[in-house]
Amino acid sequence: MFGLLRTFCLLLLSVVLGSCIAIPIPVHDDDPFPNAREKLLEDRTTREYIFALLGEPASYEQGSEWVYTAPEIEWAIVVATGGYGGGGGGGTMLIGQQHFLILQFNDQDVVADYRFESAAPEPRSCTSSLYCHDGANAVMRFADKSTESQVKDFKIAEGQCGVYLFGATKPKRTVLLDGEKMGTYWFGGSFFFWNIEPGEHQIAVHDGNQASTSELLVTCQENELIFIENVRSFWENRSQLNIIESTRGRKWIAKKSRRLIVSESGRFEELPWP
Repeated sequence: MFGLLRTFCLLLLSVVLGSCIAIPIPVHDDDPFPNAREKLLEDRTTREYIFALLGEPASYEQGSEWVYTAPEIEWAIVVATGGYGGGGGGGTMLIGQQHFLILQFNDQDVVADYRFESAAPEPRSCTSSLYCHDGANAVMRFADKSTESQVKDFKIAEGQCGVYLFGATKPKRTVLLDGEKMGTYWFGGSFFFWNIEPGEHQIAVHDGNQASTSELLVTCQENELIFIENVRSFWENRSQLNIIESTRGRKWIAKKSRRLIVSESGRFEELPWP
């Protein structure tokens, strides 16, 4: 509703400030998850079958939960504007919803539960359970406030070490820990946290291009906290991962506006695909 109201206000403002013609055109988009609603009613919908039906999920959490996302466009508003000296331009605004299909699997790789959620179509919009989209097919999920508060207390699980990762988010970044995808993020002010075994670990960040991958090998001791900042290198058009001083890292994480991202896990290519 807020997205629709904002779009209307922008259109009204363009009419007041200059000549503008806005033509709303109804769009009947296809079901964003074709056949999924019927197939999921079956008693034995396997992980392999879902992959064959819908393809690679946009996100997957701890190997048990998969998330798919797709837009459903309800209206296309064609905007034609007039300019000084006879010049003009225009564009198209899309109004609708971003739909999410969230699947949970049991130990036998069969769908145990599923639900549909939706968010506003604008990038960075989130569902009620904090799944967010980038306006395309990338998904990230914020942790609930209780979990986030615990992480911001800087406590480490017994016998573990803790690693925080934050920093540049443009373009959107995919993060890997020891070769396993932890997630994709693009929200400024968001961060990752991991309780991991003491020893050597490799952190990697890329923007979808293999050549853009930046890696950092860290060695953490038991009960140690490590803060890693992802800095965008203007000259090399890639990220640079730097370990920063603890006081500075704690100050950045502790701010109220900072949001914890729920990490994914499991190497996608190692799952048992047909």
